[in-house]
Amino acid sequence: MVQQSVIKLHNEKTVYYAGDVISGEIVVHTSQPKQVEIEFEGNAYCYWEERERLPKENPNDPDEEVRYITIKYIGNKNYFRFRRILHRDNSGLQTALQPGEKSFGFHFKIPTNIPSSYEGDIGYIKYQMSAKIDYVRKSTENVKRVIKIEDLIDCNEEKYLRGVSSTRETSVGSLCCKAGTLTVNGFVDRSCYCYGEDILVSLEIDNNTSRKMRKSKVKLVRNVRYRATGSNGKVKDKWFTYEVNSLKGREIPRGLTMKQWDNKAMAVPENSPPTIYNSSVIEIYYRIKMKVVVPWGMDVKLDLPISIGTKPLVQSINNPASEDGAISCQLPFNPNLPTVPYPSNPPSAPTDFAYPPMQQPYSAGYSQQQQQQQQQQQQQQQQQQQPHASSNDANLNMNYSKEMEADSVTLSPRPIPQPCPPLPLLDYNFPPPSYDEALNN
Repeated sequence: MVQQSVIKLHNEKTVYYAGDVISGEIVVHTSQPKQVEIEFEGNAYCYWEERERLPKENPNDPDEEVRYITIKYIGNKNYFRFRRILHRDNSGLQTALQPGEKSFGFHFKIPTNIPSSYEGDIGYIKYQMSAKIDYVRKSTENVKRVIKIEDLIDCNEEKYLRGVSSTRETSVGSLCCKAGTLTVNGFVDRSCYCYGEDILVSLEIDNNTSRKMRKSKVKLVRNVRYRATGSNGKVKDKWFTYEVNSLKGREIPRGLTMKQWDNKAMAVPENSPPTIYNSSVIEIYYRIKMKVVVPWGMDVKLDLPISIGTKPLVQSINNPASEDGAISCQLPFNPNLPTVPYPSNPPSAPTDFAYPPMQQPYSAGYSQQQQQQQQQQQQQQQQQQQPHASSNDANLNMNYSKEMEADSVTLSPRPIPQPCPPLPLLDYNFPPPSYDEALNN
């Protein structure tokens, strides 16, 4: 059995981007290829049919049969087409190559400003390689391979880092029976996301009415527009709307302002195609739609346009974006850094610091003899420090001592402040190392 030829790529990728270079080879499992060529092209295509009623030939004839005609709408656009002849036998002798597997290399550069690949209900944007191998004594072999290409939409661009918000205030009720004012504020943290990322949704509702709002809902919607020319020569658009994801909120009591969601995460599914705006045949748009259901009234709706990109935001939990769109930077946490436990008994202060002496606390366990000794020591110190002090101060001190001795049964006097004896040193590094010292260690 003869093996079929294949198209192999050197830099094999799941997705290629506009501007990339694709290189590969066509592997032929035969000895007699007359000519080997490859074609690489990109096309957009859509098709649908509609029935239209034809006007009556005789408008005054009620019995005339109603006639319909089918209009075919076709949209087609070619973005590029490259063709390379990799092998050709021009001798006319139909010289056969040596038996075995043969390879014919090629390379292409993908053009810029082309739309992303897409497969829809009634159309597609497709990029395909087609190899054509002509043989001497058998029919031509055709080999095809589809290449997925995405337009580069970078979520890190400054224009996409700003949040999108919308506010609407409406009066609830009729002219004769007004219920109050309802204000709805909606916000998302960015204007561009990649599939797999989370949209942070915030919704604040000021229900300054006499009615209880039933519920609220936020949904991510994809709108796909196909444009084609009909067999009647008219250009027409056909729209498809898909609900990608949604959030449902609780009811809002009357006379209350509440945040229904505050940076609530709503995921963008992995299979979401990116935004397409540079195609005349197929366009894809995304919107965040917010709605508050008003009983016996018109619902309040907000519409926030966003984009789905192809290059995700280079950001982690250690580098979050602020609410106004500016990106802040934080030092990363290193669990391997040394930690210093807080001691149950703090050590004494270093001796090279001039700390004031600590005072002993009140205690009811002092005996009268100890109190008298402390008072005598205090008097001696005062006499040494103030030899010329007046006798009135000494008499006041003696009277104070006698009064405190009389009350010593119920309450001990406050002891004379003395320097606190040094506490035993603990096995503890004090003061703790700084953040820079910990990093250097």
